[in-house]
Amino acid sequence: MSLININWNMLKRITAAAAAAAICLQSSGCGLIERAARFDDGTSINGIDVSGMNAEDAKAALEEAVSKYSLELVFKNSSMFIASGDISYRIRDIDLETVAAIQDEIVSGKDESASDSEEKAAVRAAVSSEDGLALNIEDFFEYDEAALEQVLTSAEELDPTVMTKTRNAGIVYDAEAKEFIMEDAEAGTWIDYEKALEEVASALDNMEPKVDFVALEMYEEPEFTADSEGAEELLKEANALIAESVEVLFGDDEKEVFDANVIKDWVTVEQEGDSFKVSIDKDAAAEAIEKVAENHVPEYLRMDFQTYNGGVRQYYIYNEGYTVDTEKLTASILSAIENEDDETLTETDEDGQEDEGFITAEYVNDEGVAFQNFGGSYIEIDVDNQILYMFKDGENLLVSDVVTGCVYYTHMTPTGVSYVYAMDTNCDLIGPGYKSHVSYWMPFNGSIGMHDATWRWYFGGSIYVYDGSHGCINLPLGNAEFIYNNIYVGYPVIVYGGIQWVEGQTIEVIKEESDESEESEETETETETETETETETETETETRAPETEAPETEAPETEAPETEAPETEAPETEAPETEAPETEAPETETETETAAG
Repeated sequence: MSLININWNMLKRITAAAAAAAICLQSSGCGLIERAARFDDGTSINGIDVSGMNAEDAKAALEEAVSKYSLELVFKNSSMFIASGDISYRIRDIDLETVAAIQDEIVSGKDESASDSEEKAAVRAAVSSEDGLALNIEDFFEYDEAALEQVLTSAEELDPTVMTKTRNAGIVYDAEAKEFIMEDAEAGTWIDYEKALEEVASALDNMEPKVDFVALEMYEEPEFTADSEGAEELLKEANALIAESVEVLFGDDEKEVFDANVIKDWVTVEQEGDSFKVSIDKDAAAEAIEKVAENHVPEYLRMDFQTYNGGVRQYYIYNEGYTVDTEKLTASILSAIENEDDETLTETDEDGQEDEGFITAEYVNDEGVAFQNFGGSYIEIDVDNQILYMFKDGENLLVSDVVTGCVYYTHMTPTGVSYVYAMDTNCDLIGPGYKSHVSYWMPFNGSIGMHDATWRWYFGGSIYVYDGSHGCINLPLGNAEFIYNNIYVGYPVIVYGGIQWVEGQTIEVIKEESDESEESEETETETETETETETETETETETRAPETEAPETEAPETEAPETEAPETEAPETEAPETEAPETEAPETETETETAAG
């Protein structure tokens, strides 16, 4: 018995063709016509069954399926449906009879595209199928794109004001406990709208039943949780940064404490590759420190003046344009916080106990010149040792022996901080009954100034006790010239030390001079410790020369180059053996310098 394979579809087509032909032949005037278009059994168009249907029935079936279609959107915590009517979902207007004819060609293997009309060629271009039954028509479904966007944007699940972003585990500050705690990660509900729209459009194009945003992994998952490796260590590092308070001293006695409640705003956690690192936001710290520093610009600033010999003398200087060096202060505070150095400044409290942990704020002017030691440019006069030191830009340019005001006659050179307020050459110093010519004259405190004293053979030692000046600073000619050529009006002059009494000095003289001093100057409190620390209370009038004194002429612009001090300067430390006797007062005064100079 032989097996016969029958192509039932082909048989149906032959039968239908024969019937059509019979009908045609039976009709009067009938010419040659094409058969009625019908889709093969098992045919689907874009997933909708049109098996055995003609074009009209197939269109009805397609339209019914579209009218019943809805697209489900699955979110993390909810879902919603988009009905076809919400977006005017519909099928594309296409000639289904032509589609059926093209199916015949695909099934029979015939290629009649060469004779296609323009309309048929367009349909053929849109139709595709691998087996001739599952037909796919490109861009077969259409919808109102504006209506779709309105539906999506009105959905709460896609509302940017409702959606939450995924948050990694992080440190948060507990104000009550004054420490950081670890807050665990939280998976958010945020979906990228543009990506969501793209997925929905793709589903509508293919009449898919559902878009599952969870399955599509469109929700961002946390990268770092409280259980992640390194989380515990991260918390320890953050708390280490706020564990110690940093106390800053501004000016003389104003203090600010930077504790956990302040520093916590500077602590940040940054991602580095797959790991996380805790650090200090230096910009945030600098901004906060600068705001605090703005409130600490006192009228008078305390200067712990470092003397040439390593001593410390404390002065109060009128503040002329100096503000806190916030850049340096920020670096110091951050260094202390991050434990980059263990050095701390100490201060002695009222009970004499050392108080550790202070950072002293430094002050600078608009040009960045430090307030400490006048930015490195000043003249220092050590009356005890009768030595003058000249500094410029931090460099010691000159060390010179001098003779200061006579103690025996109570003409002691006034101590404290003053400023050169005039400069002159070849002038006469005139006093009661005398006139002395000097080549270089640099007054800094009323009629007290620095000048050459060519009538002296020797300088330094203890000459000043019995044979000193009337208060001025007597210098060798060469050194006076060098100073004149290297300073300017406004140059700081610091005078300290010296004895105030010597045997033979009468009480009446001391009292008379003391009374005059109290009327012209404020009381100067000076306390010297074993480290030569001195506290001098200076007022504005003490640090500025009277405007009615010697003419305030500036140094010539053609000043001598700032080179080395003259080689012929007097010895720096010891007075010559032929100096004036140290123990007995001379019978007559040999100097004719003006009493005020």
